[in-house]
Amino acid sequence: MRVKRFFGVDSRQAMRQVHEELGENAVILSNKKVPQGVEIVCALDYSENTDPASFAEALKESDKGTALQRELDEARQRILSGAKFDTNLGENSFQRKARINQLGDWEANTANPASLINKIKEERKRVARLLQKTTCVTKIYPSDANFILIKVTDANAIYNYLVEKGIIIRNRHSVVLCEDCLRITIGTPDENTQLLNFLQLYK
Repeated sequence: MRVKRFFGVDSRQAMRQVHEELGENAVILSNKKVPQGVEIVCALDYSENTDPASFAEALKESDKGTALQRELDEARQRILSGAKFDTNLGENSFQRKARINQLGDWEANTANPASLINKIKEERKRVARLLQKTTCVTKIYPSDANFILIKVTDANAIYNYLVEKGIIIRNRHSVVLCEDCLRITIGTPDENTQLLNFLQLYK
């Protein structure tokens, strides 16, 4: 079972996020107003016989993953902007492992942060070059950020295909002027290669 919490300024915006990430088969478990707008909790492969404790644990893990992904995305963007990090801040072993997997061991790069920035830029360039050889990709938009926006033959179908393979990207199909577009965040070389391989196999 996959569970996730979504937020939006209104129900329409929140439901758009649900459809982009979980698809049409998502089950809405709760819908309530919160200070920032609307909160919707949804699940895939949900059963009424699901143990409440198991559901609560799945939601807790989802919230932790969402918060960590947000932190990593912000870190990538700051690195591309030339920001320096205080590596003496406390973090648990899970956070450290996730950070190293996504960004590399920062301690090894603090003496030369420009080297890490260049690695991310080179990886972005490599991914864009290989995407040009992928038949389901029809356009690659220029990017100076830590992600690449691409136009594909069928954004919803390709997004769902990648989710089944355990790869999560952003489906921007419902955004105005972004029809059939997907947003790929630059990860580690291994993560990017896995994504590229699956896109090349897509038919």
